[in-house]
Amino acid sequence: MKQAITILMFFLACAALAVAQAPTPSMATSKLDVSVNYMYQGSHTLEGASFSQQGGRADVSYAFRKHMALVGEFGGSGSNGSAPFGNTQLTYLGGLRLMTTPTNKGLGKFALFTQGLVGGAHGMNGTFPHVSTIYSSADSMAFSVGGGVQVKACQKVDIRLFQADYLYTQFYNLVNTHQNQVRLGFGVVYHIH
Repeated sequence: MKQAITILMFFLACAALAVAQAPTPSMATSKLDVSVNYMYQGSHTLEGASFSQQGGRADVSYAFRKHMALVGEFGGSGSNGSAPFGNTQLTYLGGLRLMTTPTNKGLGKFALFTQGLVGGAHGMNGTFPHVSTIYSSADSMAFSVGGGVQVKACQKVDIRLFQADYLYTQFYNLVNTHQNQVRLGFGVVYHIH
């Protein structure tokens, strides 16, 4: 847990420094964005078990300040093989995103962002042992910290070149109910308004 908080503080500090140094934008920024992304997820428990999943996620963000946005994210991933904590995982998270804006100076057409999200996760089609019962689905609290890089493709579209997140969940596993997961992805961002 201390490690996750340290990672969150690092990403937030980097975003704050990037935002503070970002030049004034020369083009209008979008208030409402929608993104669709491919996602690879590597899951690791503290006792050493690991598995990988692939899937996607979508998020909606509303910029309420120049460099801050509220974000709602929904993701889903699954694995073909036998995974100890569920072959399918859905996440529903919300939180704050700090970002730079693309300009004709400094970072050019590139924008950086970092975010901290909190919510829940639902695992299904798997095995979730708890005390003397085994469940085929389970719910867990979840939080995620991470960031990424986008490049402006045209006025209404950005390409999300890279996004990396740390995702923490607490599904039953008879050992310690902790899962540390890394999510990597890329995608497309549409500027609605």
